[in-house]
Amino acid sequence: MSELDENELKIYDSLEAATIDNPNRASKQAKKKEAAKKAKQKMNSEMMAVVYFFMLLFFSLAGYLVYYNTQDKEILVNNTYNKRIEVMESETIRGSILASDGTTVLAETVTLADGTEDRTYPYANMFSHVIGFTYKGKSGIEKLANFYLISSNDNPINQVQNDLNGLKNQGDSVVTTLDIGLQKACYSALGNNQGSIVCIEPSTGKILAMVSKPDYDPNTLELIWDTVVNEEEFDSILVNRSTQGLYPPGSTFKVFTLLEYIRQHKDYEDFTYDCNGSKSFEGVTVNCIYGKAHGHLTLKDALAQSCNSAFATMGLSLDKELFAKHCNELLFNSELPLEIEYNPSSFTLKLSSDTEETMQTAFGQGETLMTPIHNCMMAAAIANDGVLMKPYLMQAIVNASGSTIKKFSSEKYKTLMTKEEASVLTEYMTAVITEGTGTALKTNDYTAAGKTGSAEHDNTGSHHSWFIGFAPVEDPQIAICVLLEDGYTGYHSAVDCARIVLDTYLTGDSDYTSSDSYSGIYEELTHAATE
Repeated sequence: MSELDENELKIYDSLEAATIDNPNRASKQAKKKEAAKKAKQKMNSEMMAVVYFFMLLFFSLAGYLVYYNTQDKEILVNNTYNKRIEVMESETIRGSILASDGTTVLAETVTLADGTEDRTYPYANMFSHVIGFTYKGKSGIEKLANFYLISSNDNPINQVQNDLNGLKNQGDSVVTTLDIGLQKACYSALGNNQGSIVCIEPSTGKILAMVSKPDYDPNTLELIWDTVVNEEEFDSILVNRSTQGLYPPGSTFKVFTLLEYIRQHKDYEDFTYDCNGSKSFEGVTVNCIYGKAHGHLTLKDALAQSCNSAFATMGLSLDKELFAKHCNELLFNSELPLEIEYNPSSFTLKLSSDTEETMQTAFGQGETLMTPIHNCMMAAAIANDGVLMKPYLMQAIVNASGSTIKKFSSEKYKTLMTKEEASVLTEYMTAVITEGTGTALKTNDYTAAGKTGSAEHDNTGSHHSWFIGFAPVEDPQIAICVLLEDGYTGYHSAVDCARIVLDTYLTGDSDYTSSDSYSGIYEELTHAATE
């Protein structure tokens, strides 16, 4: 036996003797070892939890950055704090904005003889608000499509040659959904009135036309900029009234009230009302327009004749909390699915609202405010069996060679009502045209459904004129909203403007003599600026 083996044997014998002599000591040592082992395991598990947490955090951050730079890169590039914008703009000739035909130029950048670039708008005022501007910021489609317009997907060989020669690359162009003929019709129909016309294709959500007046010429905006932004007397010509203008909806809101009445009263078809020209309740009186007594009315008659008294009566019978809830679902007090500048519509009726506010709200007065685009979206949803398609303005991106880089397709946004509810509203809105307040739109060429509106907005008795509707009823191709601010000229009401637009779009014919020039506030400003 080696010396090492003898020493190990001695140590073993000593430990065995100690264990025999003091069994309690061995037990304590075992417990200490077990406790130490558990403490170590706990520490290891806690450390691993921290490691896993930071690994998760790291990979989540990395994933977010990848997603943000691929899926949301347009937002990143369009951010005003992103200095990369200036670099991209300095390296690229801003692309063109085209009409829905893919060839008609609505905005383009022209390189002048001295090498400077000029952003030009061939149709001047006609598309001013929807196309927007690039002077001291951006608006409209110029802002919406900025990422694409300053990006170049041209042939790589061309890009290399441009880089070698110190030339800029040509930016991609945006093909919009805007129908050039329809935009002209809307612009002409609006004439010298202040207001808005918006048209949407119900089945897709394509915004076909969008006009707002008073307008401006983006080609010479620099000349009048300081005057426009500093003096309120020029009627806020930079405001896109189609998406940013908030107005009392007047009788067009009766469509919302009618829908709510149908939902809360399953026996709605039994509704009747005898109108003597006014409605009084708890000391509050509302009058039908011009004090007209409409006589005995069914629910369909009440909408067709736009009877304030009947709708005030309906409003008093509604559960106000449920009404408010449903209006919010119909996009009041909510974000709209729009990608250009807009203001949200507001609906303020609540449980504590008094009798007067309740009655006024039911026929579109009170504190309710709407934008024309929101009202047009409502008409489009009714036309599309209750389904609202997301409104959009860009349908494709093409490079300098004309090759398609990206396509935008229609997208369902939300079901606003059931197909059955939409069918009832369509039937009743058709009666507005065939036998009610919208007979100016009655024609043998197509069938239309709609709702007229006259909205008082101050204490002077001034009224805005509204119309929402769609056509043809059997296969809706276009939904329209017309808003004429008070003091409108040349027409009895907004429904006359709608007739011009729909005739042009659906039949290619209109008795209206068009005029592409608008002799409004813009001309006065430009004339003063050039003197």
